[in-house]
Amino acid sequence: FKLDSVSSDLLKTIRTAGVESVGVPWVVLEELASHRAVPYREKHEAATQALESFRKATPWSVSPVLPPLELERFQQHWREQYLKIAEEIPTSGTALREAAFREANVLPPCKAVAVNERGDQMKTGGRDAAIWLTAVEYAREHPEETVYFVSKNTKDFGDGTTYPSPMDKDLEGIQDRFVHLTSLGDVVKKFAVPTEADEEKVREILAAPETVSLVAEEAKRA
Repeated sequence: FKLDSVSSDLLKTIRTAGVESVGVPWVVLEELASHRAVPYREKHEAATQALESFRKATPWSVSPVLPPLELERFQQHWREQYLKIAEEIPTSGTALREAAFREANVLPPCKAVAVNERGDQMKTGGRDAAIWLTAVEYAREHPEETVYFVSKNTKDFGDGTTYPSPMDKDLEGIQDRFVHLTSLGDVVKKFAVPTEADEEKVREILAAPETVSLVAEEAKRA
């Protein structure tokens, strides 16, 4: 979802309230940053090629004006934006090694997918496994907490009703406090309490001088 969306506002509200923490595995954080960084790098490469082509086509000297590619700075910028919504949950070396092992041996949530008409297959899912194992590891390291694992990727993670081996064994002993939700809608149902607003009271508050002054100050700052 977008950073400026109802979904991100929901997670920020839950986190700010302090009743529950909102976390994202390191693997997911890097994946989110990569969704921004890869197009950025590709556009910089395209701009570099275009500038070089333009330079060669010009009979006089052309000064390069394209700024350097600052990929690490760019990635860090987007990491920081997402960390305003959720804290990072480290993905341990143990989880990464097990994820690589599962991908190599096609163990869930990893799988093999066909890549051509001949039926040749490619093993995939190492990052999914690392995400899953990070959540499981966190749950085991925090026995006093209930962990809500939220993912709409039911194709690889399932819907929380049953799990294939070895995912079922991952949850042995923590099934009662590892809750699998498949949408943010489920999060709303779990943590939000329906309420009704008094429209007249709202109008009264919005029309109050202190409210008008606050809105004006925020508008100037924006």
